[in-house]
Amino acid sequence: MILLKNLVNKNFKHIFTLTDNVLLNMFFWISIFALFYSFGYPFILGLEDWVNYIGQLKQIRALGRFTWLFFYIINIIAAYKIYFWITRKNIFWKYFILLIAFFVLSIDVYFSINKHQDSLYASIEQLKDEKNNLPENQWIKTINVANYQAIIPLPYTHIGSENVWIAPKSDMMKNVLTISLKTGLPTMAVTMSRTSLSQTYKNIPLVLEPYKPL
Repeated sequence: MILLKNLVNKNFKHIFTLTDNVLLNMFFWISIFALFYSFGYPFILGLEDWVNYIGQLKQIRALGRFTWLFFYIINIIAAYKIYFWITRKNIFWKYFILLIAFFVLSIDVYFSINKHQDSLYASIEQLKDEKNNLPENQWIKTINVANYQAIIPLPYTHIGSENVWIAPKSDMMKNVLTISLKTGLPTMAVTMSRTSLSQTYKNIPLVLEPYKPL
């Protein structure tokens, strides 16, 4: 609104001045560029070849993360503007505006976390059975965990490395992680771990067709 007001009033000298703080103004415009970059610009305009010239930025595979910068900066600026705006108001408007700001934040928090408790409190019976008395956990008493170094799930799962994506089948990851927690053994399954390519190419031949002698 501030930028639009300056534009309508032909106040071009301050058109890019959002606040009276030079550092905040600089952060704002940097966050704006980051926001448009997160949308895929300019690459979605048929300029995919430009990716070869952006250096280390190419390693950041999820462009949506650049929206975080805009999210934090715009909230800081909003708080900054509200603070200096209410300093010029009487006591009634000060508390009224602060209550409105708190109410808006509360509504946002409520709709962001409402009903998430169902997933946070989801329980797994096998894990609740610490003494392994359930039929599903009887197998643990028949093996010596000390004889094993890790769990290799079949079918195998590997998600997170560049160039390799082997999705889990059905409830495989749930079962693997449950067994890992019950036994204390690590698992060779990978889910968004950012495993290096060199380590990835060592893991895959264990469960798929080897590309060299193991």
